[in-house]
Amino acid sequence: MTAQLPDSSCTAQTAVYAVTGQGAELGHRIARKLGGQLFVPERLATRFDASPMSGLMACVAQNFSRFQQHVFVTATGIAVRSIAPHLRSKQHDPAVVALDQRGQHCISLVSGHIGGANDLATTIASITGGQAVITTATDTERLPSLDSLALEHGTSIRNISAVKHVNGALLESRTVALSDPDNLLELRSPRAAAQPWAKLFRHVSQHEALNAQGPAVIVTVQALETPEQVLVLHPRTLVLGMGCRRGVPAADLLAHVHRVLDEHGLAEQSLLGMASITAKSDEEGLLECARTLRVPIHFYNQEQLSAVSVPNPSERVLERMGVPSVCEAAALILSQAPSLLVPKTKTSNSTLAVAQVPSLS
Repeated sequence: MTAQLPDSSCTAQTAVYAVTGQGAELGHRIARKLGGQLFVPERLATRFDASPMSGLMACVAQNFSRFQQHVFVTATGIAVRSIAPHLRSKQHDPAVVALDQRGQHCISLVSGHIGGANDLATTIASITGGQAVITTATDTERLPSLDSLALEHGTSIRNISAVKHVNGALLESRTVALSDPDNLLELRSPRAAAQPWAKLFRHVSQHEALNAQGPAVIVTVQALETPEQVLVLHPRTLVLGMGCRRGVPAADLLAHVHRVLDEHGLAEQSLLGMASITAKSDEEGLLECARTLRVPIHFYNQEQLSAVSVPNPSERVLERMGVPSVCEAAALILSQAPSLLVPKTKTSNSTLAVAQVPSLS
């Protein structure tokens, strides 16, 4: 049994804006193909079954944070002026693409890699029959971009400012030290090894990467603080097994989680999921804890939990819950790991164990 995070109140991921009749016609086609929401001037709304807007600037201000992707069937300058007040950083900004009303040039404007604007521009070009215009340097030079690699392989970037140092080194054909012992970025795969740029990565230990003289990349679940030019990527491989008393506030459970992660030097960004016993599936504090950590929570019944051998079984838990272990057994089931990364820890209200999903490499 799994409880997923609630969906956003906005079901469409893509907002499409147009300000002319011809642009609205193309925007309608794009929105339909992408499952997006079309915004047009009030005079065009009924004709194109679109959402009316009284002005583009106000409409973008209202919707910029509500959608993951924004498509402007307008002049590039209009798009730039509309989004400029709302831009934060490359790690947080949504994808933005602008295209002419004939669909000939689909320009990736903002968040080409992390937000996916480069891929979005390519997709829209396939709809319109036009050309995707992508200006990110690594793409034009046919080199891997570390922010794209991180996204593609499900890792989280700890220090986004380091990306420019690593990508800059690759563009200048300088070697980058890489510590990725489980090959999660797949840069030691036969396919990657056949690429001309493969020789730019020097595979080293974590210690060597931390002490590299130039840019480096470390893939780890550890919450490392590194020099400016060392990029840290966190794979989502950690799972939490948790048990708790009835009515425990989410704040108490979160404090327990953060204390254990801090004590063991583990990154919250590496969390993949939580697990507990089915009897706790309606425990609001536990559910709220998972929502705050932005991970799904899974529940296992007595038979499933009792079948797992754990290092710290409890007679007290057996008496109360009918199983010798909740947190350790749940963590081992969810992770499918042979052992725990962090055995059971306790507070007066909760128990917590941490396990890591084994590498497939």
